[in-house]
Amino acid sequence: MVQEFKNYWKHLRIKAGLREEKEFGFEYERVLLRKDRKGAPVVRLLGNHSSLHCGCAAVVMALRETAKIKGWRLATFREPYDAVVVNGEGSMHHSSENFRKKMGVLQKAVEAGIPAYLVNSVWQDNCNEYDSVLRQLSGVQVREKLSERDLREKHGIEATVCIDAAFFWGPTVEKNDKLNRSGVAYTDFRCPETDIFVRNDDLFPHADYLSMRETRWEDMIQKMSGYEYIITGQHHAVYAACKARTPFIASEGNSHKIRGLIESANADIPTATSPKEFSLLLSQVENYRHEYEKLFDWMSDQSADRIFPNPPK
Repeated sequence: MVQEFKNYWKHLRIKAGLREEKEFGFEYERVLLRKDRKGAPVVRLLGNHSSLHCGCAAVVMALRETAKIKGWRLATFREPYDAVVVNGEGSMHHSSENFRKKMGVLQKAVEAGIPAYLVNSVWQDNCNEYDSVLRQLSGVQVREKLSERDLREKHGIEATVCIDAAFFWGPTVEKNDKLNRSGVAYTDFRCPETDIFVRNDDLFPHADYLSMRETRWEDMIQKMSGYEYIITGQHHAVYAACKARTPFIASEGNSHKIRGLIESANADIPTATSPKEFSLLLSQVENYRHEYEKLFDWMSDQSADRIFPNPPK
């Protein structure tokens, strides 16, 4: 009886729009076209990875907020919609399971005549199975130039580029802010054998550990702003460091997203190919101070208006 009441209460909260960020597996299996077009246009946002860490949560918050500013109303539980927007984020590489899941719902949308968009995405070394779907999308937006190049050269798709939506959520340190910075902090790194991100205290016995899973996005930016340098293997940790204007030493994960960000700003910042290179790069980081400032300035010049499509006129 208690569990039935909890399920019923959860259902009411979703129907009332109090859980509009929640998504369910069945939503990738079929689409719900709205027939009554009265009122504000309704959009379903899919691709919520908020449970992974604070950076992914910031992405969803920024996308939802921008959608509302633009005049969209976000669809809630089992509510039909006028358009579907899929947050590609870090899923869209090497024909992964999540890549197929997201391309699958985009395919169903275009087949049903629903405007469909892929936004905020990496794109690397995917199969050509969904090229016809890509050509029918109402918009394709990636986060950096390497993904743009992959789509153009391997799939014949011209994508727009805008940095990750997380950058537009939470506080950003201003260029001339005078902060008392000291020490080094590090976050998790991808383990090649398991393809998961792990903590490694042995590599950095004298540095502080920052958990992207256990810290709010706003707090992560504030904490990073107090350090001289950040060492990380996480894409969104790089973004938090950039919002804090803190130089970072990064190793790439399972795609080119960190290197793509740096190259998009035409910045000359080295990245590590293995943890063994961190000590050397840390000793050289001040040689690249101007390049970090170049990256930070370029990111600050980007507009949040571009992270979400405009509603139909």
